[in-house]
Amino acid sequence: MREIFKTKVNKGTLELYDTVDMEMDQINLWLEENIPMEYRGEDLARAFEALSRADIFKGRIHRQQHWRFMVYENFFLSAGVAAAKGNKNLVDRFTKYNPPKRILKIG
Repeated sequence: MREIFKTKVNKGTLELYDTVDMEMDQINLWLEENIPMEYRGEDLARAFEALSRADIFKGRIHRQQHWRFMVYENFFLSAGVAAAKGNKNLVDRFTKYNPPKRILKIG
């Protein structure tokens, strides 16, 4: 989470989820839970816009079985959310990231 929220967008940002042992749905839930703790105002709106676009591509993947769209889902979940920050002083602030509560409610 820290790499997405605290660093600038670069090539490593796009490849960040390749080394994570989580499914994209779980990553989506983690981001959804922690975006409001990290971003405010317009940055918050841009981050949730990127998250919603990733969800659109996830729906297209499941509905049409076009797995090539996973590249776009990965892009919006990584670089899209990371590029949403416009206020650079957020990088210095400490934020405690929480696991998604939606999974706990289902269980």
